[in-house]
Amino acid sequence: MIDKDINVCLISNDEYAIYTAGCIATIKRYKNINTKLNIWVFSNNISHRKKQLLQIQETPQVKINIIDVDPSQYAQYNKCGHIDASTMYKFDIPFILSNIDKILYLDIDVIVKDDLQSLYDTDIQAKFAAVVPYTWQEQVARERMKIISERLNLSRYFNAGVLLLNLKYIREKYKLIDFIDARRNISNEGIGGHDQYIMNYMFKENVVWLDPKYNLINYVYENKFKIKEVNKFYNTNYKSINELIKKSVIIHCTGPFKQWDKRHIFYKLWLNSIDDITKNMFFSIKKQKNSFWEIEDCNFYYILKFGFFKIKINKKNINGIPNYMELIKKGTYFPHPVGIVISSAATIGKNCIIYQNVTIGAKTFQQGDVRIVDNYPCIGDNVTIYAGAVICGPVKIGDNAVIGANSVVINDVPANSIAIGVPAKIIKSSTIKNLGDKR
Repeated sequence: MIDKDINVCLISNDEYAIYTAGCIATIKRYKNINTKLNIWVFSNNISHRKKQLLQIQETPQVKINIIDVDPSQYAQYNKCGHIDASTMYKFDIPFILSNIDKILYLDIDVIVKDDLQSLYDTDIQAKFAAVVPYTWQEQVARERMKIISERLNLSRYFNAGVLLLNLKYIREKYKLIDFIDARRNISNEGIGGHDQYIMNYMFKENVVWLDPKYNLINYVYENKFKIKEVNKFYNTNYKSINELIKKSVIIHCTGPFKQWDKRHIFYKLWLNSIDDITKNMFFSIKKQKNSFWEIEDCNFYYILKFGFFKIKINKKNINGIPNYMELIKKGTYFPHPVGIVISSAATIGKNCIIYQNVTIGAKTFQQGDVRIVDNYPCIGDNVTIYAGAVICGPVKIGDNAVIGANSVVINDVPANSIAIGVPAKIIKSSTIKNLGDKR
């Protein structure tokens, strides 16, 4: 089963959307120039702004499809015990994506560091999936895994964070309710309802076992095993752990620290693999809760090229300085307040994000001895303007729009769209689908 395009599925919520964007960025960075990607993101209440962060990853060869899946539709299955939404989403992949026969599912705590084509071309005909065996370093975990494997009647167990799924074959053999019933049966055995247990149980080792380079977990890359133990367990012939890390395609950060945590050994690798837009958003979100740079009701932070000073605004005008709070609404946020120029008559809506070196000003021209000012930009709500962008003249930026880094905007930008380039052109937004209960 070899496909021309690669289908990838990710599951995320609003809190983890930024890390999902980082995962997509690593996939894009290392893909072959001829590889075409269809990335499906199952959204559990991801906000519009965070969806835009995902959509901006789209290129002619990378299509981002966001599917809003309402978790309440799974409430009927909770009579079997509470089931986490992300668990249900994973079970539901074959049935939600009913027109797709094969897909690569990835947990978002992975770093993709090579092209995925070799993995995706794995023949899984008459198999449920292609998977990587899972092992534990701790003795207690090994003993528990031994008990679980015996109760599930398995000789080998896989990690469910990287799954090349044969959706067509799964649909032929199972329905969604079968996974729910399996969860109830396994829970009754005292094993628990983790999706990994259930998928191991349902697939019954009818899988293709892969090289660990396709799902390199922390117990291996942190040198908790000797290379001889690794080769014996995975039936491989690597000379060292470093060689395995070097040749790895997917690193899976399964430990207590994730790749976006400074304490993780691959933090720098992850940071260097993601694009600048995602990187800037990652740092700004980390700071935003306690940020000094958010506009409140009566405070405005006047931004200079080399610094700032804080001024109180309680009147229409103070010492000739206009009341910017009437022009810049509450919630607008400046992650890196350096070199930002905002015209005194430009208007900016609520909850915007404006990065460094942005200019929002009037378009001026000379008419004889008179300097003509041709109106000012009007920025809507929830607009994101990335570093170095210039917005000039009587331009209207619609709500939820995104202005790309170093773009020059001289024409109106519709709501819910992305503008990139010099002069800026409108990039058509990815389709955001609302999904009912279609099975």
